[in-house]
Amino acid sequence: MGWRRGIEPTVYTHYLYDASGNRVKKFTRTAGGTIESFVYIDGIIEYREDNNGNTQSITHIMDDTKRIASIRLGFDFGDSTPNIKYNLDDHLGSSNVLVDEYGTVVNFEEYYPFGETSFGSYAKKRYRFCGKEKDEDSGLYYYGARYYSPWLCRFVSVDPLAEKYAHLSPYNYASNNPITHIDVDGMQNPDESHSPTGGGNSRSQGSTTSQVRVPQVDNVAPADNTNVVMPSPPDIKNLQAPKNITSQESTKKAANINLGPKKDSSSSDSVKMSPFVRKQLDHVMQSEKGYVDSDNDPGGKTKYGIAETKEWTKAASYLGLDANPENIKNLTQEQAEKYYLHSRFERFRLASIQNVNVANAIFDLSVLTPELINKNIKKSLNSMGYNFEINNKNFTREQVDAINSVDPDLLVEIFTSYELKHFESIKRTNPANYNDHIKGWKNRLNRLNNYK
Repeated sequence: MGWRRGIEPTVYTHYLYDASGNRVKKFTRTAGGTIESFVYIDGIIEYREDNNGNTQSITHIMDDTKRIASIRLGFDFGDSTPNIKYNLDDHLGSSNVLVDEYGTVVNFEEYYPFGETSFGSYAKKRYRFCGKEKDEDSGLYYYGARYYSPWLCRFVSVDPLAEKYAHLSPYNYASNNPITHIDVDGMQNPDESHSPTGGGNSRSQGSTTSQVRVPQVDNVAPADNTNVVMPSPPDIKNLQAPKNITSQESTKKAANINLGPKKDSSSSDSVKMSPFVRKQLDHVMQSEKGYVDSDNDPGGKTKYGIAETKEWTKAASYLGLDANPENIKNLTQEQAEKYYLHSRFERFRLASIQNVNVANAIFDLSVLTPELINKNIKKSLNSMGYNFEINNKNFTREQVDAINSVDPDLLVEIFTSYELKHFESIKRTNPANYNDHIKGWKNRLNRLNNYK
């Protein structure tokens, strides 16, 4: 197994199964002392926690046969991808493309015939070839009755139905026909010419049904030479399964989760707005809808809050319009909404922010001062006990998690106070140009604090 007495393996992993053979828990202990517990509930809900107090839940959105989306809440455990991801698969059910709630591509992955990755992917992606879960600690795919090694093109233990298929290797995958066949549960193909009815392989229908048997896995060396053994369970006295939650309640909650809008590259008419996004856009469109061309406004020509000197060039480029400032007055509401979805909702991860007042504060004020939003959010969070680097220009997943964990009313109050200080400093510097605007800005902030 690649380890010697007295030298601790890099990873210990221990699996637990229910009476039907379904994997229901996974415990992992690393050489560094971190212990993680992974609980599976009805194939839809997954709950993860470690001995440092970090917790995470993942809800899988399913159609009749396969996974179409996942929603992650809590600590990311090193996965920096968006919390909400949609899965686009191929004819075998393999995950080829992941996109976020706006349709932006998160990841591509392509496969060799027997499941090894030929292009793309990332380390924390768990559901891959044929929609099966790939264990990060071993590199093996969990198929129910057995575990599968894509680099060997074989299962790592004997087929429980091997005696019925003497003409095939008991370790073979999908009757050695991975282009048109999938393996459902790690047992032999019912449409094999010499096989009786039964078993777990089938011609590809995009199906990933979960028929399982008690696994026959032995200790196996992983692809990356990480030492993996399966000893007695580690000390898990501080690790508990989810409290006060049933699979029925979890499924019901998952069904009511709003996945937010999807972005269409041709027209915002086809954007499927959530009520939350729609209200935010309506709020800004109503406040900024007029065309303004004032000599006292250093922003120059402005419509729907998109100003000539600040971002008209970027907006015109994104929308495929002529960047001549004279065309600003012809900007339509649909075009403005499309640009805001790209330049605000994506940039500031607004769909991942749980409190409507906080999200609206960021969106509303980003129309006026997008260059200050990230810095002022970090200042606000730091005043509430965090320690973000102020000059880092990236609006990170860690910031979103922090935003969702603090008192939202207090965060809005602190955040808007920084914006007001900025407006007041402009007024003192150039009162002739800004006296007419400061009152309107304050009114917007007051409306914002009461916005639902």
